[in-house]
Amino acid sequence: MTETLMTPYSTEKIVESYNMFLNTDDATLDGQNYKFQFGNNSIMTRNKDQYIRLTLLNFNMYKNWTDVNNNNDTLVLKQGGVYSVVKLPNQNYASLHDLAKSFGNAVVSAINGLGLYGGVTLNTTVLPPASASIAGTSNNILTITIDTTNPHGIVASDLTDGSWFLNTIIDTQNIPGGLLLANPGADAGLLLGADRLPATTLVNSFNVDITNANKIIISSKYPAQRSTEPNVYMRINPTPQIYASEAFDTILTTSGENKLNPSNILAEIKIDTEFVQYTPTSDKEFFCNMYQNSINHLDIRLTDSRNRNLPLYSLGQATTGNRYFTSTLRVDIVQDVAYGQASAAGIQIPHKYPARFDSNLLMKHKHGKSNYGNPAGY
Repeated sequence: MTETLMTPYSTEKIVESYNMFLNTDDATLDGQNYKFQFGNNSIMTRNKDQYIRLTLLNFNMYKNWTDVNNNNDTLVLKQGGVYSVVKLPNQNYASLHDLAKSFGNAVVSAINGLGLYGGVTLNTTVLPPASASIAGTSNNILTITIDTTNPHGIVASDLTDGSWFLNTIIDTQNIPGGLLLANPGADAGLLLGADRLPATTLVNSFNVDITNANKIIISSKYPAQRSTEPNVYMRINPTPQIYASEAFDTILTTSGENKLNPSNILAEIKIDTEFVQYTPTSDKEFFCNMYQNSINHLDIRLTDSRNRNLPLYSLGQATTGNRYFTSTLRVDIVQDVAYGQASAAGIQIPHKYPARFDSNLLMKHKHGKSNYGNPAGY
């Protein structure tokens, strides 16, 4: 009896399989960043050529956060060297008209907070119009008109030399003086159809028309959208053998690099209007292989596409509140070629004749020649 090396990937066999039903609703730990401790029920392999495979079977949670939230609600207004935060109300918007109107009111509030132009008001002309639905006829470009009491005095060069801008800024930490409420990443640019720009920029994220001395007309450069995140990402630790673009692990930066790196993402789950749900359409749609002997804990963290925590309405929502998820994972113990080869025990090598009658059997070393009288090592 002996062992024979098998061809890689020809011998995968599931030797043990069971389901794990997970629920993070315990009113104590973080319901979206949960640490499961297995104790005596640790996942373990039995032999050296086995490994652990985790497969997501289902996932369910309520979408109890708003589409506009603290990850995409911030813009920066600059006038005469003074920076001010423009913050959108955190809520859902039924139409782009509602979003545009809310955006206009936020800009008006910021300008009035600086005491500029003798006071400003939002003009009733807001585009898209209230009659335009998401499925209706519209180019989805947002346009707001701000009426100033006194002439605004803004000239064309102010819009190109950095004297006046309304921007979604990627690296807000580099704004002179610092704006602690201005979140980095410039996701508001995705929401409002604007350019996402560095803090050193001298141009505007929006198209700005200052032709009329008492009107500032601001329009998005691209079609707007009511939300910025279509998916929730399930991330796990211990880290599996998974790769993802660098953009899935960091907020938008000014470096421009987006390499493919090892990642801890197990699944990408679609956000619906009220729920975040997943049911597989194939056997191994979201799975990972873990080449280790055992797993005694599993940390699951839910994030957006930039590895940020899902927005919370208040701090207690993830513990005593209503932020939790349920999920089912299938655990497979797989026997395969985890380290390049697998051994198959119990294979008999047949012999036609007894070994003593085998003509190819060499009775002596060195091709059957006697080493008597030869030096050691001959």
